[in-house]
Amino acid sequence: MDGYAKFLREQSRDFVSAEGTDTVFPFDDKKYFRQHFPKSAKFLFPDYDQLISDFTDDINRNPKDSDAYRRRGNAEYEKEDWDRAMADFNRAIELNPKNHAAYWNRAWVHAEKEEYDAAVKDMQKAIQLQPHEHAYQLDMGRIKALVPSTTQETNSTNPH
Repeated sequence: MDGYAKFLREQSRDFVSAEGTDTVFPFDDKKYFRQHFPKSAKFLFPDYDQLISDFTDDINRNPKDSDAYRRRGNAEYEKEDWDRAMADFNRAIELNPKNHAAYWNRAWVHAEKEEYDAAVKDMQKAIQLQPHEHAYQLDMGRIKALVPSTTQETNSTNPH
């Protein structure tokens, strides 16, 4: 990322003033970046609908492309469309049961849906397929931290 893009990204201001005046107007950083820094804008503000369309085109060209389903699932995940993301990750795994990244991605969909047992199981599978991937180890810990602790009821006869 170029320095100016980083600077603007770190700014917390939603408004800018016109130089030499007291006029203040909303600043649309996405529009500004897309116009002046298109390469940085694609990185900072991805157009997920366009990505989904592009990956769908890839799938139509090669319906057995496991990674195209996984990539489209990632774009759907970013849009918080958990069901479509899950369907694409399932298809990616069906096409290539050794697609460790698809298990990793699907684990996060399960976590978003609070299906923690399934999330842990998928993360374990990703680790089994790619044991040296440090991100999977870290994310296993993150997912386990999301699991609510359960309190077991005791059959104590002590009323106090």
